[in-house]
Amino acid sequence: MLKEVYSSLPEREKNYLKNWSDSVFSLYTVINIRKGVGYSIEDMFLEHGKRKLIADTTSSILMRKYDLMFVRAYDFEIYSRFGSGVIKVPYSTKEELMDILHSGYKTFQNQHAISTDNPENRKKFLRETSLEIIHKIEQVAKTSREKKFITPEGHEIMFCSGTVKIRETGTAINAISKSKDFIVAAGNKKHFYNWIDPDPPIPHNPEVKDKKNVFILQTQLVDQRGNGLDTDSGLIVYGNLEFKKNDILISATSRERYDFLKASIKRILGSNLTGIEDEKFTKMSDEFRTNAEEENDSEYDYIREAKEGIQDEGKSI
Repeated sequence: MLKEVYSSLPEREKNYLKNWSDSVFSLYTVINIRKGVGYSIEDMFLEHGKRKLIADTTSSILMRKYDLMFVRAYDFEIYSRFGSGVIKVPYSTKEELMDILHSGYKTFQNQHAISTDNPENRKKFLRETSLEIIHKIEQVAKTSREKKFITPEGHEIMFCSGTVKIRETGTAINAISKSKDFIVAAGNKKHFYNWIDPDPPIPHNPEVKDKKNVFILQTQLVDQRGNGLDTDSGLIVYGNLEFKKNDILISATSRERYDFLKASIKRILGSNLTGIEDEKFTKMSDEFRTNAEEENDSEYDYIREAKEGIQDEGKSI
């Protein structure tokens, strides 16, 4: 049917069909996202480094920065579209997926006596082996899990903060300075302390057994000159404390650490502490997602303006 009607189609629709039929699968990563508008992706195999703008409202809400996807993407006027379903996998599987593609491509080159590596030969490889690659990537997607960021104690990384209200600042500074739990931090900030010796110690999470799916985030203590100290000494930064007028700003990188920090401060300050306010708890994944959503607005304004212009001309997008 397409052969019968192709010659009578408008040039715009001919270009659309040509780009769609010529497209092949490749591996992409999400670079920037504007929720409800679109996002940009970067090719990691076929045309390495080439970026495309995807003007899709629904998937822009579901995507996260650095997500990987194996998909057929093709250019259409000022943006790109998907010509297939999307296989989405976490970024932690990048090395495994790239190994699937590169080893498969090498085998394909040997089988077809191809000595030159260029986009055309990679395109031929992807076109002829995409079903096999899809099967392998789907297996990776089934067995993969998002890697978690945890503290050395095995607790999920969470940015926690609060404001401690005190009656008398001088007395509080004196009490904190005398405590073995805290040490003055490096740098020029006045009355800024590192929390280095939790008392009692923060218990380890016994549930963390599979170290393959976690990243352990450990903050090294530095001296007044900014030089790293030997972490074997046990001087690990568990949290921070800073005096601001009649308040103390406290922060820690897990809920467990934060709760222990609050308990230490209450014990040290006693009746000088009147309350704790403005407590905030943000998961690391939520922090990354928030930071990724509002990048490169001008790029997505361009999509929106172009879409509106096409619609004004009575054309479908």
